[in-house]
Amino acid sequence: MFSTRNDYFDQEYYPEAIPIEILTETEHTLSPTVEWLGFINEGKPYKLVEENLGGTKAVKIIHPYLERAFKLKQTKTGLGTRSMFHGTVLRNIDSILLNNFNWRLAGRSRGVKHGKGVCFSPSSDFARKFCRGYGETIIYTRILYGCSVVGFLGDILPRSNADTTQSPNGNVYVKFEDNDFLPLYIMNAYSSMEDYCSRFSSLKIS
Repeated sequence: MFSTRNDYFDQEYYPEAIPIEILTETEHTLSPTVEWLGFINEGKPYKLVEENLGGTKAVKIIHPYLERAFKLKQTKTGLGTRSMFHGTVLRNIDSILLNNFNWRLAGRSRGVKHGKGVCFSPSSDFARKFCRGYGETIIYTRILYGCSVVGFLGDILPRSNADTTQSPNGNVYVKFEDNDFLPLYIMNAYSSMEDYCSRFSSLKIS
């Protein structure tokens, strides 16, 4: 004779699930989450808004999905956060805005000598060294951070119990997993964001 479900699931460890609230069509329309769908209806999952960032013109990236994924990862890992800068070029912006940074593309910059991941720097001036060429761009980013160790060429994960690798002088930090980073602002070397966005037609400021 087969056991019942309760024989397999001890309620001390598997408590009753919280009932899921099903919204009616009217309630869903009034829900603030409807704004998330608005971005998709405009043909993109993010929204760009021009702001003043510490006296510098910048474009704020509003991407509900990436933000939620970052917060879920933070909750799961219990890690803190740090503000960093990432240097890139114009042709990479669209991919970053749509899909976030991709650690799988490691090896295309000199930062790879500290690990095969996405490189960041606490210094915007140092980050700019990674984006020489047309359309140099700095992305102000928040990363998950607990502790770091010095990284070496070929490292595919941090050594010891660290979650991040870094250069010996602390100018470079490397992250190795999805959703360990959240792009917040686009910064650039142009005189105005209108000039910058005019050079890349897929960028639209609200």
